[in-house]
Amino acid sequence: MLKTVLTVIYYLLYALSFLVFIRVIASYFGGARFSKYYEVLVRMTEPFLAPLRNFISWLTKGKPLMFDFSFIALYIIVMILQRIILVIQASL
Repeated sequence: MLKTVLTVIYYLLYALSFLVFIRVIASYFGGARFSKYYEVLVRMTEPFLAPLRNFISWLTKGKPLMFDFSFIALYIIVMILQRIILVIQASL
Protein backbone atom coordinates (compact mmCIF):
# COMPACT_ATOMS: atom_id res chain seq x y z
CA MET A 1 0.00 0.00 0.00
CA LEU A 2 2.76 2.45 0.92
CA LYS A 3 4.66 1.67 -2.28
CA THR A 4 1.56 2.48 -4.30
CA VAL A 5 1.07 5.81 -2.53
CA LEU A 6 4.75 6.70 -3.01
CA THR A 7 4.54 5.76 -6.68
CA VAL A 8 1.51 8.00 -7.19
CA ILE A 9 3.26 10.89 -5.42
CA TYR A 10 6.38 10.29 -7.52
CA TYR A 11 4.42 10.51 -10.76
CA LEU A 12 2.48 13.56 -9.58
CA LEU A 13 5.81 15.28 -8.92
CA TYR A 14 6.97 14.19 -12.36
CA ALA A 15 3.82 15.69 -13.91
CA LEU A 16 4.40 18.93 -11.98
CA SER A 17 7.97 19.20 -13.25
CA PHE A 18 6.74 18.53 -16.78
CA LEU A 19 4.08 21.26 -16.49
CA VAL A 20 6.67 23.72 -15.17
CA PHE A 21 8.98 22.84 -18.06
CA ILE A 22 6.18 23.40 -20.60
CA ARG A 23 5.34 26.73 -18.94
CA VAL A 24 8.96 27.89 -19.17
CA ILE A 25 9.15 26.97 -22.84
CA ALA A 26 5.77 28.58 -23.58
CA SER A 27 6.81 31.79 -21.80
CA TYR A 28 9.44 32.40 -24.48
CA PHE A 29 6.70 32.76 -27.08
CA GLY A 30 4.93 36.08 -26.62
CA GLY A 31 1.60 35.01 -28.09
CA ALA A 32 1.37 31.95 -25.87
CA ARG A 33 0.66 34.09 -22.82
CA PHE A 34 -2.75 34.98 -24.21
CA SER A 35 -3.70 31.37 -24.89
CA LYS A 36 -6.23 29.46 -22.83
CA TYR A 37 -3.74 26.61 -22.52
CA TYR A 38 -1.17 28.91 -20.99
CA GLU A 39 -3.76 30.15 -18.50
CA VAL A 40 -4.40 26.54 -17.47
CA LEU A 41 -0.64 26.01 -17.03
CA VAL A 42 -0.43 29.13 -14.87
CA ARG A 43 -3.36 28.00 -12.71
CA MET A 44 -1.79 24.59 -12.19
CA THR A 45 1.77 25.73 -11.45
CA GLU A 46 1.36 29.12 -9.78
CA PRO A 47 0.33 27.72 -6.35
CA PHE A 48 3.76 26.05 -6.22
CA LEU A 49 5.75 28.93 -7.71
CA ALA A 50 4.28 31.87 -5.79
CA PRO A 51 5.59 30.80 -2.34
CA LEU A 52 9.04 30.28 -3.84
CA ARG A 53 8.93 33.74 -5.43
CA ASN A 54 8.04 35.22 -2.05
CA PHE A 55 10.86 33.31 -0.36
CA ILE A 56 13.40 34.38 -3.00
CA SER A 57 12.18 37.97 -2.66
CA TRP A 58 12.68 37.71 1.11
CA LEU A 59 16.21 36.35 0.58
CA THR A 60 17.11 39.25 -1.69
CA LYS A 61 15.45 41.75 0.67
CA GLY A 62 12.93 42.74 -1.99
CA LYS A 63 15.49 43.63 -4.64
CA PRO A 64 14.26 42.58 -8.08
CA LEU A 65 16.25 39.93 -9.88
CA MET A 66 16.90 39.83 -13.59
CA PHE A 67 15.51 36.29 -13.88
CA ASP A 68 12.74 34.41 -12.13
CA PHE A 69 14.59 31.68 -10.26
CA SER A 70 11.44 30.18 -8.74
CA PHE A 71 11.16 27.77 -11.69
CA ILE A 72 14.65 26.43 -11.08
CA ALA A 73 14.07 26.23 -7.33
CA LEU A 74 10.83 24.30 -7.79
CA TYR A 75 12.47 21.91 -10.24
CA ILE A 76 15.31 21.23 -7.78
CA ILE A 77 12.86 20.68 -4.91
CA VAL A 78 10.82 18.26 -7.03
CA MET A 79 13.97 16.36 -8.00
CA ILE A 80 15.05 16.05 -4.36
CA LEU A 81 11.59 14.84 -3.31
CA GLN A 82 11.60 12.27 -6.11
CA ARG A 83 15.00 10.97 -4.98
CA ILE A 84 13.76 10.70 -1.40
CA ILE A 85 10.74 8.72 -2.59
CA LEU A 86 12.98 6.38 -4.58
CA VAL A 87 15.20 5.77 -1.54
CA ILE A 88 12.17 5.03 0.64
CA GLN A 89 10.75 2.67 -1.98
CA ALA A 90 14.06 0.85 -2.26
CA SER A 91 14.16 0.28 1.49
CA LEU A 92 10.65 -1.25 1.58
